[in-house]
Amino acid sequence: MSARWPALLVLALGVWAMPAAACTVSNPASSSLGSYSPNAIRAAAVTPVAKSGGIDCSGKLSTLGGNVFTATLTSANGFKLTASGLPDGAYQIYAGAASATPLATGTAINLLNGAMYDPLTLAANASAIPFYIKPTSTGLLAAGTYSGTFKVTWVWKFCSGVWVGSSCTLGTITQGTQSADIAFTVTVAPKPVTVAVSATTTWDPVAGTLYPKAIIGAKKSVTVTVANPDIVATDLNSVRVELPTMAGTMIALDGDGASIGAAIRFTDGTPSSTMAFTYTNSGDGADDVDFYADGAGWAYVPTPGDKGSQALVTKVRLKPRGRLAAGSSFSVTLPYLVR
Repeated sequence: MSARWPALLVLALGVWAMPAAACTVSNPASSSLGSYSPNAIRAAAVTPVAKSGGIDCSGKLSTLGGNVFTATLTSANGFKLTASGLPDGAYQIYAGAASATPLATGTAINLLNGAMYDPLTLAANASAIPFYIKPTSTGLLAAGTYSGTFKVTWVWKFCSGVWVGSSCTLGTITQGTQSADIAFTVTVAPKPVTVAVSATTTWDPVAGTLYPKAIIGAKKSVTVTVANPDIVATDLNSVRVELPTMAGTMIALDGDGASIGAAIRFTDGTPSSTMAFTYTNSGDGADDVDFYADGAGWAYVPTPGDKGSQALVTKVRLKPRGRLAAGSSFSVTLPYLVR
């Protein structure tokens, strides 16, 4: 039985003497985090973007015993976003995309305690460990391209065997301290609402609603679609649309000849725009539609069905109430007469 101990000892040494993790650190190339509106940044709506921390570790990375693996973040200007000639913005750094607490400057982050990084994930792949960067601002940043830089100081100490107290037994130690400079840019650009207008002939005095043509006396349905491409809702009651009367037409508040109900109709988008819109009649000063005529301005009240009265309308103002939700839209349809 005793003759087997040397063989078992050799086997044990072979198991514990697997290579320890070897790490290299380099400066990742600068890259863009994306383009965001001033409103989105001020509202803290930007999802943190992953950026490599510049370290690549290969080999056996154990989270047990006395192994050390830390990162310390520092910034020469206090995590500022800067652009030539423009007021500064700021940014925060997180350990994960869903982290709620930003990382502090000057504090060593222990990557092996399982609080920020999954130990099993690190053991399987400690290559290009990312940090997650989120642009921030208490006010509205001016449009421009902003730059950010910070330093990550990596410290590692790995034993290829097993720690007994402070000693690496049955193995060797791989250790080092190196820093990586992380650089990135953020583009700040407005994301205004978009307006699209389309028209369809709905009725004519000859064919009615069966394949109507845009002849004199025909009716048209004009649809205005307003969309919000931003990742945040618009400011309260900030969406206003002025629709000029198209050449050769006039508003037709007696309807488009094919639809029932209100002459001016609101259709919500998907997802919901969360906007409110009401059209009661041309003389209702409390609803969300105004009519403009030279000499009377926006106080003008056309008479539905009266061509002389309706012909004086040169533009229509739509005033939906509320905040247009991020990524949503709505449309308003108005009737016109071809003349």
